[in-house]
Amino acid sequence: MKLDWESIGYWILALFGMFTIYQALRYIFGGSWAVEGLVLAFLVVNLTLTISNGMRLSHFEWEFKEFKHAMLALAKDFKEFREEMREFKHEMHYFKAHTEKKLEIIDKNLKMN
Repeated sequence: MKLDWESIGYWILALFGMFTIYQALRYIFGGSWAVEGLVLAFLVVNLTLTISNGMRLSHFEWEFKEFKHAMLALAKDFKEFREEMREFKHEMHYFKAHTEKKLEIIDKNLKMN
């Protein structure tokens, strides 16, 4: 079983955050930690969340770049397909005109005989 260090880190951060909130409530209702300790603890939680959000954002930017690359490749394929369909339509138009001329010639030959 592979350990997911990111999840473990979030759980530790959540526990530390809850402990800090508990200490803040104790301070409000009768004192536990000094104000400096509470401020420092909240700063640590805030800094940790900021860093983790930055890491996630950079991961999403990388995924977006990969998605953008795939979409550009798909757009290029569609442009090539559209060009092929234009050529095919032109060829079918020529084939239809050519076939109609041949059928007219066959009809004339049948009417003569």
